[in-house]
Amino acid sequence: MLFLTLADATNLVFFQDYCTINLIKENVYKMRAIKLIKHLILVAFSLILFSCKREPELINGYSVSSTKLYYKICTIGDGTKHPKNGDYLLLHVKYKTQNDSLFYHSNHQAWKGYFVEYKKNKDAVFLSYFSEMIEGDSMQFMVPTASFFKEIFKNEIPYFCEKDSIVKVELKFIAIMDAQDKDLYAQSKRIEKIENAKFEKDEMLNYAKNNFKDFDTISGGIFFKHLKKTSDSTISLGKSIAIKYRGYYTDNELFDNSVFHKSVDFTYGSQGQLLQGMQIVLRKMRKGEIVKFILPSQLAFGEQGSSDGLIPPFCPLVYELEVTDVK
Repeated sequence: MLFLTLADATNLVFFQDYCTINLIKENVYKMRAIKLIKHLILVAFSLILFSCKREPELINGYSVSSTKLYYKICTIGDGTKHPKNGDYLLLHVKYKTQNDSLFYHSNHQAWKGYFVEYKKNKDAVFLSYFSEMIEGDSMQFMVPTASFFKEIFKNEIPYFCEKDSIVKVELKFIAIMDAQDKDLYAQSKRIEKIENAKFEKDEMLNYAKNNFKDFDTISGGIFFKHLKKTSDSTISLGKSIAIKYRGYYTDNELFDNSVFHKSVDFTYGSQGQLLQGMQIVLRKMRKGEIVKFILPSQLAFGEQGSSDGLIPPFCPLVYELEVTDVK
């Protein structure tokens, strides 16, 4: 057939219109789908950016702040306040070298309380993070060495951290105080030390029982044990002697190891060179001998403690002592 009937022509027109409408609908659906996909991509990208902004980078379990401070939250406190400018923050801290050697522990070296005055400083690496903390928070930090000593101790890097890139910090945020509360707290700690002095002898005896298999008690109430005996030269007034020693608190934490790697020389009996208790111990020793002993506070740093705050008042001390030479 070469010609269409009228009915056929009409059906063809309807069919063409139907196809055109379906094609238009299909294009509309495609455009809507493309728009939806673009929208979803935009939302996903925004969420990624938002989460990156809110969630810090994690490296070996530590988050990294914008100031390159590595920090880890150990426990979240139940406080409600954040520090404000001029507040005093009562902290418990341990400061360690990069190789985990402890060089400061507030439990011993800040017996009146370890306080940091909070001051807003946009250039601070470590102290700036304190604005994020609340009372009761426990944290660990890895702080760039130069920033740490500048912000905390206001001085240059000491010799024992010269090769370290970071200082390790263990910190618990105890309380926020003003200047008056800070002074009252220090007074209360002094009273606490005086009260604890009543139990000093018990503290010494418990240490000796737990750390010495056997021991003697010598003049002044010193608990004394030989680790190495010799029959070499004895020590008497006026003789030149050389010694090495280590000093510990009664929880076995080392506080003085500065001269154990080399001997220190002095004349036995000279005033002001050694603790009174150490002078007493040396009378019992010979060249080459090594002893361990516990000094009661009245034969060490007494009721005032050491002038640098390293030794608290009424603090018994444990020493290992070696006599390397007697002349």
